[in-house]
Amino acid sequence: MDASRYRIRLLQAPDIDAALELMAQANPYQDAQGLAANRRVLEMATAPAGTRPAEESLREMSRELARLVGGALTADEVYRKLSEDAAAGGDLMMGALLTLVAEEIATGQVVGLVNAGPPAKWAHYARTQLPAPMAQQMLERVVEISDIAVSPSARRQGVGGELLNAVLNHDSERARGWRVAMWFFHENNGFGDFHRAMAPEWPVGRPIAFLDSARQAANFRELTGDLRACVAPLHQDIKIVTDPTAGIPAVKGVFDQPWPQVGAAHLPVRRTKLSKGERKRGKKARGRARG
Repeated sequence: MDASRYRIRLLQAPDIDAALELMAQANPYQDAQGLAANRRVLEMATAPAGTRPAEESLREMSRELARLVGGALTADEVYRKLSEDAAAGGDLMMGALLTLVAEEIATGQVVGLVNAGPPAKWAHYARTQLPAPMAQQMLERVVEISDIAVSPSARRQGVGGELLNAVLNHDSERARGWRVAMWFFHENNGFGDFHRAMAPEWPVGRPIAFLDSARQAANFRELTGDLRACVAPLHQDIKIVTDPTAGIPAVKGVFDQPWPQVGAAHLPVRRTKLSKGERKRGKKARGRARG
């Protein structure tokens, strides 16, 4: 990236509209409810410390988080928890979202964005099902890149790679605790080569699994349709190994304990019903495969 043309910085409140446009580019199948919830999250991320979110923001976030965890919690249950945390002055996003943007220096225009935080769809469920130490380790040590996007005018100039490198090496207490990064992309969006170049150690197309301290494998996320995963170690203790029992690639070094039920080691994450967008993508992919 040409540092005389672009600079990487933290998201600011005036950037939110441009950030949402970039997030829509990164995930064109995201619906209006998801984008509205993302706006609330970005507003909270850029609000002054100690600002209590508006009631509408809490309601909107509750609906989206309940949808993300696939019915494991209702919107009302999420809302009650968020309200309690807000009243106590707690961190509603579990210290979650770190958003960096790429700004074109000459114009001040935001041309790139990356969001990083705990793997939200699973973290909320694991928080209630795993022993407290393991849930905390997941929230602190696993970071998911939930969005990375660059405007067409700034592509193929190293902006995306610089954004990813900047967020994973961010000088903050939160980022220093991360041990492994993961992110997901759709093969048919045309950016597979970029993503795989940023995480060359992870086998293409393989679902994500973890090894616990007893070397028992637990599936973390299955992949459907053209969804692909990237995994990048960020810590010397993290290794990508082949599970000796199942013969699948797995991430070693995140958890310090064995799973609660070692014999049937499966992370307690529910398979969720495919969204309308995912069903559409799957239908298109099957159509292409048939020619």
